[in-house]
Amino acid sequence: MIRILILFLFTLSNQSPHQAFANQALNKEKASLLNEVNALVIKKNRLKATNLINKRLEDKTLNKEKKKNLIKVLGKISNIFLTEHSQKQYERAKSFLKTDIKQAHNLLLNALSEEKNNIILLKALIYTSIKQAQCSQAQGFVTSGESINPYDEELKVLKIKTLSCSKKFLKEEFGLSDFEKPEWIIEFAKHDLINKDLVGAKVTLEKIVKLFPEYPETYYWLYKLNKKPSHLDDYIAKCKSANVFNYFPKEPFLCIYLSEVEKEKEKRESK
Repeated sequence: MIRILILFLFTLSNQSPHQAFANQALNKEKASLLNEVNALVIKKNRLKATNLINKRLEDKTLNKEKKKNLIKVLGKISNIFLTEHSQKQYERAKSFLKTDIKQAHNLLLNALSEEKNNIILLKALIYTSIKQAQCSQAQGFVTSGESINPYDEELKVLKIKTLSCSKKFLKEEFGLSDFEKPEWIIEFAKHDLINKDLVGAKVTLEKIVKLFPEYPETYYWLYKLNKKPSHLDDYIAKCKSANVFNYFPKEPFLCIYLSEVEKEKEKRESK
């Protein structure tokens, strides 16, 4: 895995002869940075490598293309395993996600003790923490992840899930259109429902149904909005779909209301 990453970094440091001549000074600076990052990755010093890139990304004179490339490098470094043992622990933890969330969480913690700055592990621990309603613990992992790679898109989605878990999500602090992901958009609809903005909630929920008809959580919140029995049927059907957990593996709240919805349906049918 490290060898693949080094090859990736090398390709980013190369340009056409014409570009290299035109930007010789900048190219030398970039090559020097990537060489230093390469050396740190080989030594398995991920934190120092990501700190170097994050510091460079703070430079406001960086053009859009250079920034995009550096964010790509940062993503590769932060989302890779540096030891086989921690990767095996992670894979083992994944096998317990549906059956024993505590066991999965403990295996991930063990892996993190070996690779303290692995954002794959941190994101998985945010997920398992939220699943256990350990919202403050999830926030700690979010903070650690942001110090390594504040540009990671999955981490940003998990951050608002963490805020939702602790009932601290404020939609004014985020952009609805930042990500076209149902796990992101649903939090804006929930926020509107809680704050009695029924029109806003309806518009957002209908948008999710149109874009992501297989996403179960939309139907739960639509039922909360308009009490239509068909939404109960939709929610149950989507949750019991064989592929639902494959479609939305990063949603910690996926189908957590299934028991509640089945009881509600039974109660309505018994009247």
